[in-house]
Amino acid sequence: MTSEFADRVEDALRDETSTALNQPGLVGSALTGQTTFFDKIKFNWKPEDAAIMERIEASAATVFADLFSDVVTVIDDFYAAMRVPETTPNGIAVVGPDRRPVWKRNEDGRLIERLDQLTGQDIDQAILELERLLLTVTPRVNRLMLDAVAAHHIQKDAFDSAWFSVVEGTQGDRTARANQRSQQDRWFAFFKYYVYSDAQAFHGEVNAFLKRLENVRFRQTREYRG
Repeated sequence: MTSEFADRVEDALRDETSTALNQPGLVGSALTGQTTFFDKIKFNWKPEDAAIMERIEASAATVFADLFSDVVTVIDDFYAAMRVPETTPNGIAVVGPDRRPVWKRNEDGRLIERLDQLTGQDIDQAILELERLLLTVTPRVNRLMLDAVAAHHIQKDAFDSAWFSVVEGTQGDRTARANQRSQQDRWFAFFKYYVYSDAQAFHGEVNAFLKRLENVRFRQTREYRG
């Protein structure tokens, strides 16, 4: 599958999945009014739907951890090289309940990060490790996209099959029954898309982070040679 074709398939899947969320909204003046229609309603998941969403989120988190745990470790280690550890009066690094170092923070509560602590070796190591991991992660993210596309088409086939199997009632009746009969397939398709969308978004951030590292290393090398 070419990159161009994969991009078209991904765009079509995303557009079809999010169509319901992209309906024209109210004009700005109506949305900013003190008493709008939406002020009077509150959306809550039905208990059965909320339970399904919780399972989807938990399963997606498991897939994400399996896919990106090594990548997150590399990025954590890179930032750790810039951070300043809290120490005891005896100079021993403080470790938190999660067995991870406790880092110093500034007056605003932000972690203190010192770029002058980074060496060229720190950057080179992060670049090489991320490139190595992406060799296996990228094809897996692509397979998640293919899974999502397949699940989406299976869901559409299930809906169409259920719709045409009903010969009585109005089109609205047939649509309602088809939606009901294809509900499980629809949730499964959403789960597959959820997993892929989560992975694809982080995969893009990792590639952007890798590009920034390469740019920093290039500038360092040029300054050193100059």
